Amino acid sequence: MDDVVIDLAGPDDVDDLAALRVRWITGATTAEADFIETFRRWWSLEQPQRVFWIARRAGSPVGMVNLTMAHRMPSPTEHDRGAWAYLGNMFVVEYERDQGVGRRLLDSVIAHAEAAGVARILLRPSERARPFYERADFAPADDDVVMRHSS
Repeated sequence: MDDVVIDLAGPDDVDDLAALRVRWITGATTAEADFIETFRRWWSLEQPQRVFWIARRAGSPVGMVNLTMAHRMPSPTEHDRGAWAYLGNMFVVEYERDQGVGRRLLDSVIAHAEAAGVARILLRPSERARPFYERADFAPADDDVVMRHSS
């Protein structure tokens, strides 16, 4: 595990993040040029409120996650009310799962959130991922509500 490096992702990592997204959704190991361009546009739009991490082993991308920040509106009695965040798009390639890569990505997210004064990290895990997040002290949030639109 010592040769896995977790870093904040920057503009030079966007193509690798796009390739990880393709692998996650389709299983393919390469991304089409038009998808990479679409992903780059999305990345640019998301930069002001989203932080990305990438995991690499021997220079090859093996995982990713991002955190969308929502800064709370100040009030007349509390000028700095902190933020909450949404953890999304946690993915680790199949051959790296259950080896600590996901936990190291999650630890990076949690450390960043704590340093930023985040009061709450929300996420919507898959059934397979629920035990992973429970081991990291995530629990169901009984006070949140959601409105779903049919598409």
